[in-house]
Amino acid sequence: MFMKSMNNGGVTLIELVVVFVIIAVLACLLVPNIGAWLPNYRLGGATRDIVSIMRTAQAKAVSGNTQFRVNLNDDEIGVNRYVLQYYAAAIWVSDGAVQRLPAGITIIANTFPGKYANFRTSIRIPHPLPEVSRCRTRKEPGKRSVSPRVPGG
Repeated sequence: MFMKSMNNGGVTLIELVVVFVIIAVLACLLVPNIGAWLPNYRLGGATRDIVSIMRTAQAKAVSGNTQFRVNLNDDEIGVNRYVLQYYAAAIWVSDGAVQRLPAGITIIANTFPGKYANFRTSIRIPHPLPEVSRCRTRKEPGKRSVSPRVPGG
């Protein structure tokens, strides 16, 4: 005659399905926004990478008493690639692997002489190191580009 009361502390299957449907709808709404943000993220990353390798070349040139350069010449290393090089025994030797820009990013308007950013062993650098603000980024429909420039170039 005594009735046992049921424990209503859990969640039902219907409640779980409703929560998963809400999460799925929100995920579908966010995915297109991430797709629009990704090209700008790649462009900023490529610009930071190029400036970083130029700062590395400058530091290595001064600390190692050796000439360094960042080779941006697409005729030598391929389109949209760059590599850090040092001068040894009358030839330029790569200091690391050739780096490739992310898909959809191109190097344009390279104003460095011979498409090389040269760094000598002296503190006075003939072509000052560009700051991030001096590396212009261009966004056109379907195109993203980095334009490394020397001051005044």
